[in-house]
Amino acid sequence: MTKKQILTFLNEKMQEVYKLETLPPNNSELPRWCNEIEMFLHKIFGKDSIEYETFREAGILRGLVEDRYTQYRKALKSRETALAAIIKTHEKLEDEEPLEERELVLPIELFDAMRFHPKVIEASRDLFEDGHYRDAILRAFIEVNNFVKAKTRLELDNRDLMSKVFRLGNPVIKLNELKTQSEKDEQEGFMFLFMGAMVGIRNPKAHDNIVQSDPLRALEYLALASLLIKRAEEGVCQTE
Repeated sequence: MTKKQILTFLNEKMQEVYKLETLPPNNSELPRWCNEIEMFLHKIFGKDSIEYETFREAGILRGLVEDRYTQYRKALKSRETALAAIIKTHEKLEDEEPLEERELVLPIELFDAMRFHPKVIEASRDLFEDGHYRDAILRAFIEVNNFVKAKTRLELDNRDLMSKVFRLGNPVIKLNELKTQSEKDEQEGFMFLFMGAMVGIRNPKAHDNIVQSDPLRALEYLALASLLIKRAEEGVCQTE
């Protein structure tokens, strides 16, 4: 692909900013737009390139934002500025030598390769494929809660549920035999992981307007949700 072809694509994406500015927060077009550009930069320049990192880092919002509308405009403006900088840099380069294209792996292909627990796949795959990464993560951790609740038949939720189910003393779900210190440490450690997932991941994703535009980071969250469900499934429920 020549520099001219690269600039043509990037300038076309820049023109789409005007449409994105008119859309309400939480629309699906901004994540799609960002993902298309990230995948293009990854394909052409590589994941360690300054082009890819510049655009990707622009999607990380820092500091407090007053409201959803301001957050959306700030996220869009940051991406627009990064894209403009990339275009300006390559407009200065006059050579038309083709760049070697790298093999492009789509986010959904990575999702499928992870072999998540069926509950995570059912809850999150379609959302992830459509670029709704925040919602995909939220649904996955809701499934963590629902799975543990259904298995134990307890009328509790979230942190309170996890602290009772996986507690070291008389747990409802035993993850091992609890005979050695290492086994006790594992039980207690996973109790904190389950509780932390509810407090630090599920609750913020449910109650705050968190922007999640990085598919790789989303996969890391989904991998944790899948692991937690698998461990809960493997554990022995004392009420069974």
